[in-house]
Parts: sequence; structure tokens; C-alpha cells
Amino acid sequence: MSDLAHPVIRSDKAASLPVIFLGILGAIQMSDPMVANLALVKATKALSFSPSMQALAASISTLALAATVVPSGVVADKIGRRKMLVIALLLAAIGDVIAAIAPAAPVFLLGRAITGVGLGAVFACSFGFVRSVTTDRAFPPALGIFAAMCSVPLFIFLPLGSALAGVSWRAAFLMIPVVAVIGALLCFKILPNLPPVASEKKEYWGLVALGVGVVALLIGVSSMAKSLTSPNTLVPLAVGVLAMVAFIQIEKRAKNPTYPVSLFKSPLFLVGALGGFAWNAASAVGQLLSANLWQYVDGFTPFAASLRQMPIMVFSIVASILAGRIIGKGRSAVGVLVVGGVITAAGLVGAGLLASQSSSLIFLVVFCLAFFGCGVMTVPQSQMFVQESPPAFYGPVTSSRTCVGQLAYAIGLAGGAAIASSVTASRLISDAGLSSEAASEEVGKFITGGTTTVADITGYYTEGFSVAMYAFAGLVGLCTVVILLLGRKASARSKEHGAVASSNAAAAAA
Repeated sequence: MSDLAHPVIRSDKAASLPVIFLGILGAIQMSDPMVANLALVKATKALSFSPSMQALAASISTLALAATVVPSGVVADKIGRRKMLVIALLLAAIGDVIAAIAPAAPVFLLGRAITGVGLGAVFACSFGFVRSVTTDRAFPPALGIFAAMCSVPLFIFLPLGSALAGVSWRAAFLMIPVVAVIGALLCFKILPNLPPVASEKKEYWGLVALGVGVVALLIGVSSMAKSLTSPNTLVPLAVGVLAMVAFIQIEKRAKNPTYPVSLFKSPLFLVGALGGFAWNAASAVGQLLSANLWQYVDGFTPFAASLRQMPIMVFSIVASILAGRIIGKGRSAVGVLVVGGVITAAGLVGAGLLASQSSSLIFLVVFCLAFFGCGVMTVPQSQMFVQESPPAFYGPVTSSRTCVGQLAYAIGLAGGAAIASSVTASRLISDAGLSSEAASEEVGKFITGGTTTVADITGYYTEGFSVAMYAFAGLVGLCTVVILLLGRKASARSKEHGAVASSNAAAAAA
């Protein structure tokens, strides 16, 4: 008999097997780009990538993910979430296998693009699935467990991927396919077969505009690290903004839209989006610049620098579990989000103040505080996306959480790099007497581990790190203030959802 003949059993336990399993699947999406970056140096030599080709190889998976993650949510609603998850896992595996056996650069790029499409759908479907396997009471703490399990497997995947990359870059690209295929098979054993969401035929031009807009914005934002005024930055940003405007207008006028753009007026949705934007941007700038600081200022090896980031991950994991439990006990999700924002901003400011002591334990503790705040923010903002997802648009709305996260993460990477490099170059010009061209060249050598001629560049870069921490602390603080201003209306909307859920549960039990 078909699974659809039986009602889906929703667990009242946050740490149920399906939730843990879904978190592990989410970890695949987080692990793949990290493992790919470890293997990319050798792949570049073997396939003779040009510098521009190497940059594209590093980013094409992310671009493909961002462009297709919301459409994948539409497809998940149409064909069923478990089926979409299995297809996505197999697609990610096929893409990385193509990259692993690629005889030339174009084939490698094709494989990585396919992987990006699959990985975006894997994470979005995994996240969207959590509500379907937990009761409303267990849902907030289950989100905390899900967020934690998205990180816990990294302690296995990353060392294993690093070891494989040391032996063969092709072997490294085969690790994720093995995990993904095993995951696809286990989906049939662990996850229920949810029915498709009934809906009329959609009009998809809005999704095309959204995909173009997201990719253009990512390209423009990524180029900010090199220049804020270059055509390579401004043109993609302009195209991205115009495409996003077109997306909104198309969806407004469509008879059967694919995305409910009216949500952009919802305080609860806006608060969730701002929370997701804040913690993703803070996480990105922290991970990138701390790695640079530890390696190029303190002289740590890449392996030693990665070990120092392990406690940061632990703090984030603990925070997400704690936040889920607090919300599950009836605390305001908006309040928890605000607390997370304050902790994150304070941690970033502290890291900036203590940058000159970056090799010390106190610096690491303060930096862990910032990521603890990020972990706290993860759960409430995730819950808000789910709460405000209309049943007819559940897939695309929950998938847009990943889209917001990708954009924010790119802004964190590019913005942090741009600020730190700009401050360093400015000091090289003013204090060391270099020309702007020579200063840019010196900064480029420094952040890639090359030999530099100015001894004080480490101090200049440390100052740049501090300025970047202050800037992103300000960004997180600004988002937190706006969340506070919208908080009352957002909380009221959240309570409405809770009342409806309680009413539905009572009706089902009667």
C-alpha cells in the first residue's frame, strides 16, 4: 500500500531520527564548498585553469544554488518533498562525479554547476521537511537540533575531505557523492512520503527574473572585494536590482504567481529575513577574516587556523540547541532573535578591540561569543520563514530563506575583504609611502600568503580587521534595532499562527 494511504506521524520529540537525519543532509550542502575549496588548488594545476577560470570554478556552484533554490521549492511542492530531496541528492552526486572525472575545465565547471543546483534543493527541502515530521510544540527545539546537526558532521567531513584532497583532488570530489547516495537511499526508510501541494498551473517568468537578479547581485557583491566603483561591480548590481524589481512586478500581476510577494509587507517575514541576513553576514566576515588574521598575521598553518575555528562551531551548535529549547518553552521568538543580535554585535566589537591579541585565548573566547550569538539567531529567524509560508507557497517561501542567506554570506565575504584590504592599502599609502598600485599589489600578496616588502603590513591588516568587525557589528546592530521596531507586530502575527496551530491540533484530536 502507498505511504500516502497512511497519515504522516509527527513526532513530539525534537531530537527524533527524521530531524537528525535532515540536519545531516543539510550538512552536505555546507560541507561540499569547503571540500571543493580544499581540492581546487590541485584541480587548477591539473586542468590548467586561468586565474579567471579558477575564480569561476570557486563560485559557480554558489551561483547555481542561489539561482535555482527558490524554483526547487516550487518543484518540491509540485512533485512531493521527499521525491525532490532524493532527486536533489542524486543531482549533487552526479555533478561532483562529473567534476571528479573532468578531463578539462569546461566539464569541471558543468559538474560544479549541477552540484550547486542539487545542493540548494537539498538544503531547502531538508529545512522545509522539519515541520512535517514534528508537532507544533516540538517544532522550535527541532529547528535547534536541525541547525546543530547541519554543523556536527563537519567535524568528520572536513578532516576526511582534507585528507582525500592531500592524496588526490579527484578523490576529494568523490566524498560528497558517496554520502549523498547513501542519504538518498535512507530517505525512503526514514522520511514520510508527503503528498504534493495542490495548485493551479503557475506562471514562471517571475522565477526567471528572480534567478537572474540573485546571480547578478552575487556577482556584483563578490566584485566589491576588488573595487566598489568598478563596472564589474556596478553593472551586475544594477542588473540585479532591476531584475528583482521585475520579479516583484511580474509576481504581482500574475494570475497564478509562484511567489507571494505580499509577504514583503509582513512584519514577521521581514523580521525573519533581517535576522537571517544579519547572522549570515556576521558569520561570513568572521570566518574569512579570522582565518586570514591567524594565518598571515600570527603565522599559523591553515590546519592550525582551522583547529582554532572548531570551538567557534561548537559555540554556535550549543547556541542553536539552547535557542530552540527556549522558544519551545513559550519565550518570544522575536525576543530571542534580538538577544542573539546583541550578543553577535558585542562579540564582533570585542573581537575588533582585541585584534592585536588574536593569538590569545581571550580573543578566541570573545570571537566564540559572536558566533554564539549567530547560533541564537538561527532558530527564531528560521521559524518565522516557516510560520509565514502560505500552504500553497510553502516550498518557495521556505527556500527563500536559503536565498537570503546566500546573499548575506556573499556580502559578509566581499564586504569584510573590501574593508580590511582598503584600510591596509590606505595605511600603506599614508605611512609607507607606496603608490596606490603598489599598495594594492602588496595587499594582494599579503592575503594570499606571498612575500611582502613592508614589515608593518601585519599591523595595518590587523587594523583593517578591527574596522571590518566594527562595521559588521554596526550592520547587525542596525538590523536588531529594526527588528525591535517591528517586534510587536511580528510577535502578534506569530501568536496568531500559534493560535491557529493549537486550534487545528484540537480539532484533529476531537
